[in-house]
Amino acid sequence: HGIACANIIVPSLKFSLRKFSDDVNSFGVYIKKLSKVGNYISGQTGKSDLYYAEFLNSLLGQWVEKLGIPRLSSFMIDDEGAGKIARSSESKNSPVKAGFDDFKAIISERI
Repeated sequence: HGIACANIIVPSLKFSLRKFSDDVNSFGVYIKKLSKVGNYISGQTGKSDLYYAEFLNSLLGQWVEKLGIPRLSSFMIDDEGAGKIARSSESKNSPVKAGFDDFKAIISERI
């Protein structure tokens, strides 16, 4: 479970940030929350909320690499497997909704 979560956190957050940016009026609060963490960790000032949210996601990606989290292909997950996982995925607890193609793209980033 932890390895699966570590593998999809960055592509999932990238997907969400793109959706948040497309509709800041509806989702700006989520960018702001992520920005607070990114701003705190970065120690910088004067940048946009989106900058800090993207900084946080980039840092998470660096941590995944530095920690040596095995890619999903290490567990025999291939493109077909990504499709099977995507078909059984849902975004019921996410502020932005994702469909099959979105889930497959998210999973495929870490094969």
